[in-house]
This record gives sequence, structure tokens and C-alpha cells, in this order.
Amino acid sequence: ARPHVPGESASRHSGAPPGASSVATRWACVAPHTQVPPLMRIHAPPTPLLTPHPKHSHAPRLNFGAAAERAKVEGIPVDMVIVADDVAPIEGGTVKNRRGIAGTVLVHKVAGAAAAEGRPMSEVASAARGAAAALASMGCSLSTCNVPGAPPSDRLAAGEMEMGLGIHGEPGAYKTALAPLDQIVGRLVGHLADAGALDAASPRAVLLVNNLGGSTPLEVGAAASSAVRVLRGERGVALERVLVGTFMTSLAMHGLSLTVLVLGDDGEEVLRRLDAPTAAPAWPRTGAFRGAGRVAPLPVGTTDAEAGTTPAAATAPPAAGPAADGLAAVAAALKAARPELDALDGKVGDGDCGSTLARGAEAALRALRDGGLRLDGGLGAAGLALGRVLGGAMGGTSGAIYKLVFTAAGAELGRREGGGKALGPADFGAALEAGAAAASKYGGAEEGDRTMLCALWPAARALQAGAASPAEAVAEAAAAARRAADATAAVEHAGAGRSAYVRGELLKGVADPGTVGVARWLEALVPVLGGK
Repeated sequence: ARPHVPGESASRHSGAPPGASSVATRWACVAPHTQVPPLMRIHAPPTPLLTPHPKHSHAPRLNFGAAAERAKVEGIPVDMVIVADDVAPIEGGTVKNRRGIAGTVLVHKVAGAAAAEGRPMSEVASAARGAAAALASMGCSLSTCNVPGAPPSDRLAAGEMEMGLGIHGEPGAYKTALAPLDQIVGRLVGHLADAGALDAASPRAVLLVNNLGGSTPLEVGAAASSAVRVLRGERGVALERVLVGTFMTSLAMHGLSLTVLVLGDDGEEVLRRLDAPTAAPAWPRTGAFRGAGRVAPLPVGTTDAEAGTTPAAATAPPAAGPAADGLAAVAAALKAARPELDALDGKVGDGDCGSTLARGAEAALRALRDGGLRLDGGLGAAGLALGRVLGGAMGGTSGAIYKLVFTAAGAELGRREGGGKALGPADFGAALEAGAAAASKYGGAEEGDRTMLCALWPAARALQAGAASPAEAVAEAAAAARRAADATAAVEHAGAGRSAYVRGELLKGVADPGTVGVARWLEALVPVLGGK
């Protein structure tokens, strides 16, 4: 119930805490209609509201206290529970009144379920205090909380983040350099442990992962996954429930908090109340947390990380010969072409074509040198392994296309080398054509659609054209790919790929970066393979 209160400050709606009169008016409006006449207000300093200034941290507690005293005068029984779950490190080590942050939500749920059971106020308050005493929370953020109408804060420099956040926009306990997500989560759990939250020999707990407002579902989900790994695997915590979502925000702050509710002797009752049905739309579906279950190992070679490995890979001598020289040349050429290809892709795509190709070539070269990519098992097997290496290293659409191309090409080479004859340029051309056809089949692009296939098909045909020598065949294939790449600059409508959504005026005069990349790596092979 939130009746309109005349004269209520507009700042209330941007996060300032309600005054005592506002609170008391609402209690008076609710009291005649409640089935449980005694009322209890669960309150965390600060409340799950937002205020622009740190000086308001304890104002809600004082205002609700004043309202409680006024309600008692008017004959309304009131009790108040303080939640102080924030365990952010404090300079000097102690503070009289710690903040209540996201853990407050769990106290609300436990107390609300107890009240819905018809328990007297003393039992509801006891359940709430028990939950509050078992809480520990710690937050972090990559940005500050910017109140609408106020200038953005410049408290955080580029590359910095804050640890130990409240929800009113006040500075964190300390600043530190940005770090990978797993390290951030490890630090948060470390602070929870330092506060004594995980001291029990085999603690059972509920984990709440809270979005502070501006984090994406992907980020919050990844943080939850990391927190589960750390708490279960490194800290030995038996997680009975894991709740993930947006429970208590600080406007659009790009951050999150972790809360642990440690279960004691009354753990089953607490879990039952957390699982109790509620009409609150943001409350997640709860139930026993079972984790990921049994994880079975995959056979060697079935993942991109293990691409092409064999039991002898670890002792294999470094690869040498034309293949190794060719991959080294391709890696060097694509590394040099990275700025050019990224610049082209920045005009018609997402700006990472050069970086992606260079990363794939370097991974293939590394796998060849480390023995993870073997040539002594046949060219067909090598093509399949190369596809897995490229798919894993490159990622995204380009990685998927190159994985398809080399997987299909490897399968074609495997069929052709089965007869025991030496393979020539025409066989490699047929394999490259099979790879392009596979990419077309599954990706939908055709020759002329302004994609990398526009260079692959002409190159495949050139290899099959019957050149006088393998070196000439490769040179003609590279020249055909270059002509096709240059021709894409005149294509003002892409039939497939990201460029299909780019206006023709932006495509005109810009060669497709994928086709230029194909031309680049074919051109790099010409001087290496000449005469071999």
C-alpha cells in the first residue's frame, strides 16, 4: 500500500528516504485493513531506496524510528528490525552502524512468509532478526551511481573499479584496477570469508547474486557461475539455493553484489520460507540447487581446445617443411595486415576482421609447432584438426566459417588421399571448393554476395585450372582471390553477412575485408611454396 502523501518531496522519487510523517501516514492507512493488527517494519540502513548523498545513510533508520514512536502513541504496535549485512572493509576496522544492502531482500522474504503463516509479530520479528544476523554481503561496481539531473561523477578513472559499494552512490571502500570476472568474484568471496561468514566447518548457505542496475544478464549470470565455483569448490560451502537477478539497485550502476545467508539449526525453516509462494513479480523461482551435476570428460580431440591432439602430441618434434613455413608466412602476413583489415571492417562491420584472422593464424602456427596439429596422420586429418583450431581461436562468425571450410576441405582431401596417389593443386582446389560449398550451404551466402566466399571460389577454380607447376597454381589462385576482393569495392549491396544491413553508400568503394583476408593469406603462400 502506497497512498499518496500530500506534500511529499519530489526527491523521494529519485531515492531520498521517506520522512517520519510519510511513514506514519502509510502505517495508519494500512493498519485498519490488515489481518494481523500488530505491524512490523523491516528496515535496512539505507532502505532499498536510493539517495544521492552519503550523508543520508542513517536518515532512514532515524525516520522509521521516529515513525515507530509516533505509531505507538497512536496505539499501533510496531517493531523494527535492522539489517546490516554489508561487510565492506572499514578504515580503522570498526563502524557502529553498518549498511544494509541486498541481503535485506532475503530478510523481507523470510519475514513475509512467516507473517503469511499467521505467526504473531514476536515470531515474525525473531525470524527476521535470525536471518539478518546470518547475512553477509559485498558489492563492486565498474561505474558510479548517477542521479538524474545531477552531473556525472568523475570519481572513477578509466580502468578503475570500486569494491565495497552501498546503494546510495557513496564511494566504495576502496578502488582497484579492473580485473577479469573470476578474480573480482574471488575478491568478493574473500571479503565475505574475512568477515567470518564462512567460518563453519561445513557451512550450508543461500547465495544471492544481485544486479546493481546496469549490469547485463550475461554478466550477472557469469558472475553467479563463478561465485558457485568459488564457494563450492574452493570454500567447501554447500549451496542450498542460488538466487540471481535484480533485487536491489543503485539506479543504473554497472555493478553487482554477492550475499551469503548462512543456514543454522533453523535452516530448513528458512529455506521453506524462501521457497514459499509470493506474488512479488521479481522474485525468482526457487528450489533445491543441484549445481551442474556430474561432468563427464569428452574424448580427446572433440573440443576446439584439444583440436588435433593425439597421445603422442606432447612428444612430437616441432613441425618443419613447407606446411610449417607456409603457416609462419600466413601468420606474419595477417599480423601485418591486421590494421588494414580492421579498418576496412570498421566501415562495414564490427571492426575486428584483421584481429580475428591474425589470432587464428597464430593459433594454427602454435598448434603445429607444439605438436597439437599433426601432418603425419594424413592431410585429411590435418584439415579437420586445422578447422577445429581455427574455430576455437577465432570465435564468432569468421571462426565458424573457417571451421566449416577447413573441415569440409579436410574431408575431401581425406577421400582423395585414400587411393595412395600424391595430391596435386587440382586436389587442393577441389578441397577448397568443397569447403566453400559447405560454408554456402550452412551460411546461405553465394558467390557475388560480398563475403569471403567471393574470393574462395575463384581461388579454388584457379587451383584446378591445370597450371604448369604447383607454385604457378598457387600464384594464380592468389591473383584470382585478389581480383575478386578488389571487385567487391564496386558492390553496393551485400547479399549476406553483416554488410547486408549496411547502406550502399557506405559499402561503395570499400573492399570486403573477408575477401581481402583470403587474398592476403594466399599471397603469403606464393613465395614460400615456389618450387616446392
